[in-house]
Amino acid sequence: MMYFISNFDGKVFTLDETLEPFDTIKWIDYESDFYAAVTWGGIPNEDVRKIWVGWMNNWRYASTLPSEEWRGHMSIPREIQLRTYSEEICLIQTPISELSQLRAVPVDSKGCATEPERLCQL
Repeated sequence: MMYFISNFDGKVFTLDETLEPFDTIKWIDYESDFYAAVTWGGIPNEDVRKIWVGWMNNWRYASTLPSEEWRGHMSIPREIQLRTYSEEICLIQTPISELSQLRAVPVDSKGCATEPERLCQL
C-alpha cells in the first residue's frame, strides 16, 4: 500500500503539492504483505485514534502460500497518525495499546514460567 498527503473539502481530495510532489510514493510497509487496509469502526467518539487492520497477503501469490494457517489473516490493529520529520509529513503506525493486555508471563511446556525468578512459582 502507498499513501499521498492531500486536503479533503468534504467532496474532493486535492494533493497538496507544497507538502509532497505527486511522483513521490510513500509506502505503508516495506513489504507487500500489508494490503487492503480498512479502518476500525465503532470505537467511542471520545477516542480520537484512527485505527486500521490490513490483509497479510498479496494477490500476486495469495493462492500459492505454503502455509494454510497464515493464508489470508489480518494484521494486528495499528493506530495511524501524521507526523512531521525533518519538514516532511509522514504517516506513522503503532500497534494499539490494548494489545499489551494480551501479554503474560511465558510458560514452558511443563507449566513453569520461563523467567528464572518465577520458575515453578505460578
